Amino acid sequence: MVSGNSMAHVYLGLGRRGRQLWADLAPEWLPRTESVWSHAAIDLVASKLGPSSVEVRRGARRAEILVGANGLTYRLSEGNPLGIEPFEDLCDLAAHERTAGSEYPDGVVQLARLLLAERSGDLVVSASPGWDLRRRYEPIDHVSSHGALQAAHMLVPLVGNRRVTETPRRTADLYPAVLNALGVGERR
Repeated sequence: MVSGNSMAHVYLGLGRRGRQLWADLAPEWLPRTESVWSHAAIDLVASKLGPSSVEVRRGARRAEILVGANGLTYRLSEGNPLGIEPFEDLCDLAAHERTAGSEYPDGVVQLARLLLAERSGDLVVSASPGWDLRRRYEPIDHVSSHGALQAAHMLVPLVGNRRVTETPRRTADLYPAVLNALGVGERR
């Protein structure tokens, strides 16, 4: 299932009910998927390790993202797939600030929220720059892409004719920030 032409959710073992953890899927699916993980088109692959943990891979580099009562933790296993300093127990805002200048701004928060969501794929794949995971289904050729976790996809410029009082960090923050800047209460 493609979500943006540079990100895809891969659902494995479609005959089963509910999601399984990667440790349960790996014996059958790792040999079938491992060659895909090292393909030039694939930048990151993430999987759910436990009810509150995610593994992210970039080639042979692996790290774990943990969601705990005190916040998010980014721990290295082998190498450093996101290229950021490991950290312990940061809230979403602090994790965003810690990763803002990196190749994957907000990557830890986004991967944690995405992979731990009930309807997420068993594997989530983020494409390498210049690759389109949906090309054969696109009705016209295009030269841009969206949906990956690289900075070029995550950082969205904000231009307006009014000063915003708070800095939106994610595109989901734009709507309330615009309403606030216009002096309008949030409408539903």
